[in-house]
Amino acid sequence: MKKMIIAACIAIPLIGCGAITNDESSSRADIEPTAPEMVTEKTAPTVERLIFGEEDGVFVNSFTCGCLSGERIPPRLEVVLITNEEELAFAEESYGLKQSEEDSEIGMVNGIAEAFQDMKAKYSLDDYDYAVCYAEVPSGGHYLHADKIYIDDRKRLGFSLDNDSYFPKDGDMVTEEMGGFMHMAAIPKTILEGMDIR
Repeated sequence: MKKMIIAACIAIPLIGCGAITNDESSSRADIEPTAPEMVTEKTAPTVERLIFGEEDGVFVNSFTCGCLSGERIPPRLEVVLITNEEELAFAEESYGLKQSEEDSEIGMVNGIAEAFQDMKAKYSLDDYDYAVCYAEVPSGGHYLHADKIYIDDRKRLGFSLDNDSYFPKDGDMVTEEMGGFMHMAAIPKTILEGMDIR
């Protein structure tokens, strides 16, 4: 069941999926913060969104994966949408969503390939589209956990953070260690059918 969410007087600012910061000038909007301290009338654009969750048949897996490095990692700052076998083969090879013989033990520890392959086994590409997003944070004090997806009025697909997610406040002491969070979803094809997702 589709639910229309309209941001009226106070809207939620958008944060790019890759480098998570409090920067208001992010041009890409793939993850939305729900932390109350992030909401201001001055900085938040009014955005209309369709929200989809478990009750709509959407499966979301969101977990801490640590800061990723190397060539075979999902791109930062965007959601990778996989709708057919060609896109699936490219994403598995290019973004480390499938283990290969060349992968190091370190690559296996982050759990991305295993989680993606488990999702793929449970939710067939014949009936579902897949979305993957890697969010990197510059310091400690962050926890990003998504439980839904959204499609906004600009035809952008993103992950909606739940109430367990948090961000450091101005002046908080945080560690300098970078971190990373992986969000993936299996979305019934009927939801995205006919939508020109950008």
